Amino acid sequence: MFFLSKAIYKGTRKNGILTSHDKSSMHCRAAEKADLFAQNFRNPDDRIDNQLLKQQNKQEQTNKDILRLIVIAVEFLAKQGLPFRGNNDDKVDFSDESINRGNFVALLQLMGKFSSTLRNHLLFAKRNALYTSKTIQNDIMSMLVK
Repeated sequence: MFFLSKAIYKGTRKNGILTSHDKSSMHCRAAEKADLFAQNFRNPDDRIDNQLLKQQNKQEQTNKDILRLIVIAVEFLAKQGLPFRGNNDDKVDFSDESINRGNFVALLQLMGKFSSTLRNHLLFAKRNALYTSKTIQNDIMSMLVK
């Protein structure tokens, strides 16, 4: 026991091995990594994977809300027996409300006035991700009939 204490005492003196190891770059990096691990362990919400998962879940919920509103618009027009499309309905600019593009587009624009989520989607989503095409309208109608 005395031998161990004496070895530790010699190692921790001014030029001892433990003192020089404590200041080495390898020890500093290992201590930093250990601190980061402890921080992540104590606060799992701060981890990148959990933040990405939260963001993905939020985007999924937003997409569901948007699709739900689009389905409501299709269902309303179908139940009322109203035509969906107007003239030149292929390349719709949802920001321009002055042109009559048909009942479906007009209804979505109206709903967008009450739903910022839908309005932002219609104005800023990529054209191939709007879910407002004729094909999507027909697919939704066929699902509603079943």
